[in-house]
Amino acid sequence: PVTGVATVGTRGSTFDTLLAVYEGTALSNLVAVAFDEDRGGFFTSGVRFNAIRDREYEIAIDGFGGAEGEFVFGWSHEDSIKMLPVIRTQPQSQTVAPGGTAVFSVEAIRFCGQGHPGCPDPMHFPDEEIPLLTYQWTFNGLPIPDATLATLTVSNVQPENLGTYTVQISTRYRTVESVEASLQINDTEQQVQPVLAMDKFLDAALAPVQMQLRLGNPGGGVFARPDGGFQPASIARGYTGTQVFNTSGSTTEGGEEPICGVLGGASEWITFVAEETGRLFLNTDGSSYDTVIAIFRRNPTNSALLQELACDNNGGLDHRDSSTNVFVQAGQTNFIVVDGVNGASGTLRLNYTLVTSSRLRSLGFTPQRAHIVQVSTHAGARFAIQTSTTLTNWATILTTNTPLGLFEYIDDNSIREPRRFYRALMLP
Repeated sequence: PVTGVATVGTRGSTFDTLLAVYEGTALSNLVAVAFDEDRGGFFTSGVRFNAIRDREYEIAIDGFGGAEGEFVFGWSHEDSIKMLPVIRTQPQSQTVAPGGTAVFSVEAIRFCGQGHPGCPDPMHFPDEEIPLLTYQWTFNGLPIPDATLATLTVSNVQPENLGTYTVQISTRYRTVESVEASLQINDTEQQVQPVLAMDKFLDAALAPVQMQLRLGNPGGGVFARPDGGFQPASIARGYTGTQVFNTSGSTTEGGEEPICGVLGGASEWITFVAEETGRLFLNTDGSSYDTVIAIFRRNPTNSALLQELACDNNGGLDHRDSSTNVFVQAGQTNFIVVDGVNGASGTLRLNYTLVTSSRLRSLGFTPQRAHIVQVSTHAGARFAIQTSTTLTNWATILTTNTPLGLFEYIDDNSIREPRRFYRALMLP
């Protein structure tokens, strides 16, 4: 009946809700006025918006990921000409290299009492004064000193800079807050994959391809040449790296079972796809708190369910970090989840390596009759060359990393052996 600020929400609902407010006369021409996922608390939703007299609004309530149950819908309306600023462009989550730069920005406008963005007429406001917009950025809920512009630049990003950033936009009369934007670090063989760890499983499962962790080469690590040799394939994704993020404020959804039977409460999910078949090694060494980790895939007979492939609680270096590995198929989607024991949270380092197959062949002998062997693999691979005279007992004669896809080794000790077998053991 009057112009002012409306507040609607689903607090008290029994399921994870989504909420949106629209204007329009049909589903085909709806325009979003406000929307929210979790600001109502406990996975419920809540929004405030400028409601104009005699204007019709459509309000939609849905369940996140198809969740359903009993919902509670509450509302209030304040008769006022002191309107909320309107955020047109929200700050976006980012993943950068260690020491990189992140730039967060927001676009907002003033809103007139008559419903006209831009506010050209001071008569629309109390005291005939157009309210100026002011900005205050926050980091993990705390104000950042001197961060009072529409753009925030975070330089030389380190683990202590990781977490959630928001901006509060104020007039003389009202304040609104942006959505949360996450800042994370990725280093995959000195390149950045824009991977994001996410609090909710479905957010990770439905993430765009560029936000999924992908390792290996779609064409495989090596391929055959016409002369019978092997040529390394080009590196497309990388095979080893680290994702660093902060889990403060993370939650555990209803229906999440404890990982490895360990009570958690601050889980984060990452979607992983191997471009090559191999063994995925994961650990949380270097994290600031006690972690537990697991790898899942969708159940082959029921895609609505997850099948656990591997999990670990205290297998890391300090027996508080976690470490596990699992065989993964090329092209198969897997889900990595890390939680904090008893709900612990902090800085999480997820270290990963995809170990793929290699090929070993003989290149003949030196003039001194020392055997020459060649390993065909991907650049940066770590492996051991082992020998045996019986094919039963094997001894390691070299452990190394190769900067190139082809590695040749001369075994001087083979001069004294009438018979000698070789194999390459790929290492994480």
